[in-house]
Amino acid sequence: MLKADRTDLWLVFQGKKLPERVKSGWILFNTVEEFDRIGMSYFWRKLNRPVWTIGPILLST
Repeated sequence: MLKADRTDLWLVFQGKKLPERVKSGWILFNTVEEFDRIGMSYFWRKLNRPVWTIGPILLST
């Protein structure tokens, strides 16, 4: 099980990139809007910019 703390390299990387991402005109999330309406409206309110969903994005093999 992964821990959501400062030892998770992916979360550390994402945390460093977040300030640059919120400077954009809109944010794109890899999720399904019908499953994550609460999360999307949270980011829309907090970031004060359009939030779009695209997903799920699956790797093809």
